[in-house]
Amino acid sequence: MKQLLFTCLVLVLTLTGYSQKRVVVEKFTNAYCGACPGAAVTLSAIVEEHPEVIWLSHHKPVSWIDNGLTNTESVGLWSTLNVPGTPMGMVNRSQSSGGLLAGSLQWGERVDEQLDIEQSFALEVRDLVFEEEDRQLEFTVDVSIVNTIESLNYHLNVVMVEDSVWGVEQHNYFNDVVGHPLEGQGDIIWGYPHRHVVRQILDGQWGTADLFSGNVTLGNQVSKTYQYQVPSTSRLSTFRIVVFVSKYDKSLADLTILDANTIKLMDYGIPLGNEVEIEDSAITLTIAPNPTSDILNIAASAIPQQVFILDNLGRAVYQAEPKHMKSSIDITHLPSGKYSLLARYEAGIIQKGFIVE
Repeated sequence: MKQLLFTCLVLVLTLTGYSQKRVVVEKFTNAYCGACPGAAVTLSAIVEEHPEVIWLSHHKPVSWIDNGLTNTESVGLWSTLNVPGTPMGMVNRSQSSGGLLAGSLQWGERVDEQLDIEQSFALEVRDLVFEEEDRQLEFTVDVSIVNTIESLNYHLNVVMVEDSVWGVEQHNYFNDVVGHPLEGQGDIIWGYPHRHVVRQILDGQWGTADLFSGNVTLGNQVSKTYQYQVPSTSRLSTFRIVVFVSKYDKSLADLTILDANTIKLMDYGIPLGNEVEIEDSAITLTIAPNPTSDILNIAASAIPQQVFILDNLGRAVYQAEPKHMKSSIDITHLPSGKYSLLARYEAGIIQKGFIVE
């Protein structure tokens, strides 16, 4: 079995020089919530202003459809916290400014509050091993106490996250809101990139319990090794590991996150497999006519796993799983402009540009 080892030197944290404090914003969301993509726009702006903010999305299960965005641990959080609706969020799981859960208009203020709190822990992800054949990850997380803390029950949370997940439509209340970033994208956005989707929380919804077993001496360090198999349907290029230390109280009175860190798999040389562009010499693919105004015909020497049409901003406006080497796409609904057809294969991707007149 092919095994790749990556020693993570970038995130080495020590007592004398550790990283910027991070703040975790957990968004409770739903593909059938029309207000939720607006909250994603708000959170995107917060992250742009504060790169130290880590965004997690917990998707709500919907009884009549399995949309592939949920996971057992996030469903458990939805239930245990009795989340009243969407979009709601937690900022460092803090009760500040009245209540654990808050609407999107409060997230920015809460982020600022949390960034002003002194850092208590340093977290390092190291010794990342990736078994390419079965997509198995193994890595170690070190947690060090870098400031005086109370003797409480601290948990280590390790969250596996995939960004920009395609294939599930998103309802949208902002289609007719003039000037909104989501204006004109449809009441249902069929090619919506779901951001920072939680795929699994290792060791259960509250993470690894009794992190320090009562020994909260300044400078104490604990380490734990984890394993995770990246799903074959997930894109390695957008996959990341998020780690954070939180308090845990069974009554849920105090769940505060005290510090966090994150790494992207692609930063450590992990082969991206089907994210790598392949040459037409390996798999031929042609599109015609180009320019076009009504139909785009596709002919390929092998059936793609997925086909996307991307607009000039990189947004998916069409997605399908072809059954044949030749197919036709009705593009009469697309405005005039430049587009790309992206075909994904196990070996890589092929991208072709075309114009709609």
